[in-house]
Amino acid sequence: MAKVLHLFNIFGALTEKTIVDLTLGLAACGHDITIGYETLAAEAPRIALPLVQLKRVFVEPAADVPAQMNCIARTVEDAARRELLDARFDIVHGHFGPRVLHGAAFLAAGTPMIIGIYGYDAGRLVRDKCWIRRYRWAAERGTIFMTIADYLRNRVLEMGIPASQVRLIHLGIDLAAHPFTPTPPPQPPRFVFAGRFVEKKGADVLLKALARLRDNGVSATLDLVGAGPLEDDIRRSVVGMHLEDRVRMPGRVPFDRLLKVISGATALVQPSVTAADGDTEGAPMVLMHAQAIGVPCITTAHAGNPEVIPPEGRRFVVPERNIDALATAMEEMAALDAAQRRSLQTAGRRWIEEHYDMRRTIDACDSLYREITHGRTRGAQ
Repeated sequence: MAKVLHLFNIFGALTEKTIVDLTLGLAACGHDITIGYETLAAEAPRIALPLVQLKRVFVEPAADVPAQMNCIARTVEDAARRELLDARFDIVHGHFGPRVLHGAAFLAAGTPMIIGIYGYDAGRLVRDKCWIRRYRWAAERGTIFMTIADYLRNRVLEMGIPASQVRLIHLGIDLAAHPFTPTPPPQPPRFVFAGRFVEKKGADVLLKALARLRDNGVSATLDLVGAGPLEDDIRRSVVGMHLEDRVRMPGRVPFDRLLKVISGATALVQPSVTAADGDTEGAPMVLMHAQAIGVPCITTAHAGNPEVIPPEGRRFVVPERNIDALATAMEEMAALDAAQRRSLQTAGRRWIEEHYDMRRTIDACDSLYREITHGRTRGAQ
């Protein structure tokens, strides 16, 4: 088994629960895992693994990025990072692209590295072309980029990273915690949105679609679950569109309660959009959570979102920011009869089992670790 350092920015954040689950699952497989982090989330789970806090590495745009990265690799002022360097890990596994900064010194010391690419780090972040050059610098030193969607894999390939160093490993969920409980269509129709209130999640578009349903005589309701910087704007929109009697906003809720809110809904709606600053999704986990328990999904043709939807459900994938198309999809979903709905529910659960089961994710990462350590051992002979 491998001795692996996992690098996080914020360890234990609810928005990255599945990445934590993956890390703990790899430890349960027998890998010797240490966690390096910059910030510890208040909701972080208590775990038996070693936790080491690291100082953030700050960078500015640079004319000579390779020279900048070489300097970062040589200049290790953080005592905690120096101790980790001395620990001689077999692999460093960084979560999100900026972890190449902490990983630079390990790469310079000859330690193999994996960088998980999850969404914004192949979109908004790389609008600064220096980040593409930082990725290339890491790739030249053998880094493997682990992507969670075909969309992200293609984005990384477009940056000039060799195909042999880009792997697709779907990030899955714990299906044992998601009992399949399909329900008949609720009356009146009830839709659910769950996510941070930021532009890329598209909650404003969803409210306009709900207003369109009302104008079409459909008495649907919406649970907007989440919190974030745009919450006040969203609340004002609810009032401005006279949707107060149709929209509930319970705030951010614990994971077990989230599943209860989603359960029995007409559909989970994830109307993702590309934000003005280039921010995008990766493959939203909430689409997996919903389909695993038997709730169909409506989403947009954005990033990796369509990949999470089974072929049988892709007529409910609509263009970004298209209010009419989204409202039509919601109305058509509400109009499905019990047999049509059950067919879609079954297809969704099967798709998640086949492609987004956390056990498969752990097995794939375990195989990658073995491949890397075997290759390193063979190369040292």
